[in-house]
Amino acid sequence: MFLDNIKRILGGMLMLSFLFVAASASAEDKPAGFDTATGIKNTVTVTGTAGGVDITDLGYEVVAVEAPTYSVTLAKEVTNTGSGTNGKFKEGDTIEYKFTVQNNGTGYLYDVTIADDFADATGSVSGWAVDTTNSTLTTTGTLGTSTDATASDSVYDRLYPGDTVIFTASYTVTADDMSGQGDADNNETTKENTLVNIASVTTKKYDATATDNRVAGPSVTDVTATAALDYVATISIVKSAVLTETNGDLTDDAAAAGDTITYTYTVTNTGTVNLTDVSVTDDHGGLGTFDTTPGFKQWTTQNGSTNADANADVIEILRPGAVAVFETTYTVVQDDIDQLQ
Repeated sequence: MFLDNIKRILGGMLMLSFLFVAASASAEDKPAGFDTATGIKNTVTVTGTAGGVDITDLGYEVVAVEAPTYSVTLAKEVTNTGSGTNGKFKEGDTIEYKFTVQNNGTGYLYDVTIADDFADATGSVSGWAVDTTNSTLTTTGTLGTSTDATASDSVYDRLYPGDTVIFTASYTVTADDMSGQGDADNNETTKENTLVNIASVTTKKYDATATDNRVAGPSVTDVTATAALDYVATISIVKSAVLTETNGDLTDDAAAAGDTITYTYTVTNTGTVNLTDVSVTDDHGGLGTFDTTPGFKQWTTQNGSTNADANADVIEILRPGAVAVFETTYTVVQDDIDQLQ
């Protein structure tokens, strides 16, 4: 019986020692710096039972991951042609633009944003959209995806490495765009002029220390696209004269003193740009009194042209394709009969 008591005491001591070893076999094995290490970390737990007692051990492992690289490219182009000569653009034509953005790095790019500086024009591009048909986007998969909540703006939410997103936008050429061209210094009336606008792209990248986990990413500036304008500044005039015979031989179709000649001047803007301060000057050969600056009479085709005073001899703006009529009269004097045979 004494021996049995000794065995029970020794067994209890062995069990206490075993429990102590089992309980202390984890925390002390964690590698130094594990908690602050970067990479893919995992902690493995193994459990078992011996003599009705659970035993446990822990294992730790860190797998390093590649540091992401961040790079973006931007290309911009005009994708259509205008209604002018050789496909050049005229007033009212719409210029279609394509902006191609590619993530050339190994990390996600967030808030990919296109900005377009059109200081060369009187307006700005509009109608922004994401061309999902022609973009190259990873939208399904287990490794990661490109995602965007709104396809009708100039921002793409998250661009997967290697993916390409295409934005589109447009601009309608205005009269001021056309009239702002030309070259007064060398008096060229027909000249290839252009509208040049400058695009840029900005992005954000992941940063765990930032408030929203985003900081400024790579960007590209000063990417241009050029649209040729069909700049043509030309004007034409057609003059006609109608003799009203009230004196002399009324059947000879020749003027006599006191007869009246009505002159009509038809002026047409045959170019593609607005013409301003349009007037007519007639170097008349009669010997009587004559107004050398005929007055405006009427519009044949107005096309939005304007003149503040309907009876003025100057048209403020003569629009492309507009036709204006000026008119004046002359009374034949005796000196014309005597000296202009």
